[in-house]
Amino acid sequence: MPTPDRRPDPGVERRKKPRHPINTNFRLKAVLALNSGAEPGSSGTWKDWPATLVDLSGSGAAVPINMGAVAFPADRCKLKLSLGTYKLEVPGVVAHYICDARAGACGVHFDFANEGVEKSFYRVLESVVVGASLAPVSHTKPDVSGRHLDVYAGKNFSKLNVWRPTPEGPVTDVEFRMNRYCVEAHRAAEAGPYVRPTMKITGTASDDSEDRKDSVPITASQTAEARWQFSLIVSNLTKSVPEDVQRFLLPLATG
Repeated sequence: MPTPDRRPDPGVERRKKPRHPINTNFRLKAVLALNSGAEPGSSGTWKDWPATLVDLSGSGAAVPINMGAVAFPADRCKLKLSLGTYKLEVPGVVAHYICDARAGACGVHFDFANEGVEKSFYRVLESVVVGASLAPVSHTKPDVSGRHLDVYAGKNFSKLNVWRPTPEGPVTDVEFRMNRYCVEAHRAAEAGPYVRPTMKITGTASDDSEDRKDSVPITASQTAEARWQFSLIVSNLTKSVPEDVQRFLLPLATG
């Protein structure tokens, strides 16, 4: 019986599309379903394995899984993603499987034969990309309130403004803009870090607007979509966004 690929270097780049890192806080639960024992004319046997996403791209994923799993290149698989009522199964094939004495790692190449699956996956991928891309940018425009302002920008015209009473003070307000929606959150400086910030979601007139007065009404479904995407984005921030800013934002992702 052949054994899984045990070559020691899982880092060889096999995907042509950029890989985007996944934060350990990322809110989507991942399960990798592997199909084994398939004979010609047989559907084989599916088994679900709890998984942890390492990265995602437009064509695949890197997924550490239990060492008890066995997979071979070209085996069919499904990456199952879920959060609350949201569930998505992305079919694919095993690109490579590497197992050593400490862990197993599976590379997945997606098969987007179903256009609806691809569209739903790209909603997830967009949030992953934006969260991983937000980084501080320099700005010269003084804040009219006199508070200290830090600005972070990322892909898809995303922008995060963070206000503090002083450069070393606590985060009191944030404003995040992307895809014609705006999330605003506030917590009084004296409230303490364990008080949940208040949050408001509105629409904006354009993706890249700088005008805070351009709010437009949005529907309940649009608000839910904005909240869902915002929760994925802030759960996939990198160290480019300071820890206290992430601590301010993460409770908003779980509400």
